Amino acid sequence: MLLRNTEGGEEEVRLADPCTARVVRASLPEDRLRELHAAVAEALGARKRRTHALEVARHLRAAGDAGAAYPLYVQAARRAAREARYGEVLDVCDAAASVRADGEAALSPEDRLRAGCWLDLLRGEALLARRAWDDAVAPLERAVEAAHGEPELGPRTLGALGRAHYRAGRYPEAEPLLRESLRLAAPGSPDRGGAMRALADMALRAGRLADAERLLTETLFASTDAGSRDGEARARRGLAHLRAIQGRLRESLELLGQADDLLAPDGDYRVRAGIMARAIELEMAAGRLGSALYRAEALVELARRHGMGERLPEAYALLGDLLLRLGDFDEAEDAAHQALVFAKATDSAGWDPRLRAARVLADLGRVHDGFAALPPAEDVGPSPVDDPPAQFAAVSARLFVASEPARARDLATWALTRPAPMLSLTGVRIAQDAGLAMLELGQPDAARAAFKRGLKLLGAADAIEGADGLRLELMVEMNRAAPDARVSEGIRQVVERMMPALPAHAAERFRARPGIREALGAR
Repeated sequence: MLLRNTEGGEEEVRLADPCTARVVRASLPEDRLRELHAAVAEALGARKRRTHALEVARHLRAAGDAGAAYPLYVQAARRAAREARYGEVLDVCDAAASVRADGEAALSPEDRLRAGCWLDLLRGEALLARRAWDDAVAPLERAVEAAHGEPELGPRTLGALGRAHYRAGRYPEAEPLLRESLRLAAPGSPDRGGAMRALADMALRAGRLADAERLLTETLFASTDAGSRDGEARARRGLAHLRAIQGRLRESLELLGQADDLLAPDGDYRVRAGIMARAIELEMAAGRLGSALYRAEALVELARRHGMGERLPEAYALLGDLLLRLGDFDEAEDAAHQALVFAKATDSAGWDPRLRAARVLADLGRVHDGFAALPPAEDVGPSPVDDPPAQFAAVSARLFVASEPARARDLATWALTRPAPMLSLTGVRIAQDAGLAMLELGQPDAARAAFKRGLKLLGAADAIEGADGLRLELMVEMNRAAPDARVSEGIRQVVERMMPALPAHAAERFRARPGIREALGAR
């Protein structure tokens, strides 16, 4: 609280300690409190600093001047959004909504419409950042209606609404909104980047790789010219995904590393979290387990430090998957359980972290926990890029082996008879999970055929020759199905390539993993 001091004929406003402030507040009548809040607002406002907008708004509201507080709430929300403080954006928008009626009465019709548009747009964008796609639609629809014909807000609101539908998988609704946003946005406008990246991803899903590359390259050049680190990092992330689909794993990892460098340490931490998660997945596929471990631990810390609850399921699921490959089984199980805890507490976490956690628990023989981790089947929608239904079926098959063997066999067979997804690395995991189900069902020949399918997918594109991590997992399971000296030698060669990059504390446990230990000892 602030107190007045008029000694020496000069008026000074100074902070009182919290205990004194509470005593003073309790002893003052309401009208005097309002006067003090008004004086504080006036003193802070005289400093002409935007950083004081939220504090001034709160004092004006407490002073009973909602009309003056309302536009300052809008200003504070815009500032918080620019600094990616999305939780604060939502809080400020709620505060503004509580004084909106009185605040709008003090504004001209044009300013009233614009202020309301900003609040709805910022709320929608904050919900998008928190992965609450469906919740973002209603405020963004209001923002689009309010911004009709407005050159600054029109393209941004259309693009944000398009991205909400795109994230929720409603591509027919998303595409016209995104294209209209691009048509209206000025050349070089930052609003173009998000629209182009979403259109590029939809082009990828439709198999139009050349269109996707053109859009992403244009976005990269525009972001670089504008000096936008966040925009450039997002574009490089999109190109990395394209390169992974093309089988160019090394290039994909290089692009992700460049994107991470752009954002470390003070870039958009939500974008950086997505980049780190993708890099961890690809590094595991490549067999770069030491680097992946560093990133996975850093991702958990990043998500915790910035309160990104929606990212923690993914972070812990990736960490659990990685620890399993390193042979740290107790820690892997703990990470998988953590992923499940946060996934159940976060509606926007998505199906993928839960499925990855279920796979880890299946590997550890924790069947009951694996079933608990599985996402609802209705949440797993189709996509030609990574075929989520086949992933779901293959992991489910492993869990049903003991209780419903016929169902397990049917699920594994169905997953194996589907066309391979565009992202070959995911196709390899589907083949591995289905093969493991067949192996546990006592069908080693069918299991070997599944593992060979995975190895064939790895060899289908030249650059996937660097996918030592996935190649190792397939060979270990193939050797378990039917021991073979040539396969053991292949395991030994891959392990020797991977070992130098492992930290010392992980190397010993990695060599002692079942399947690896036997292959190395058989030399």
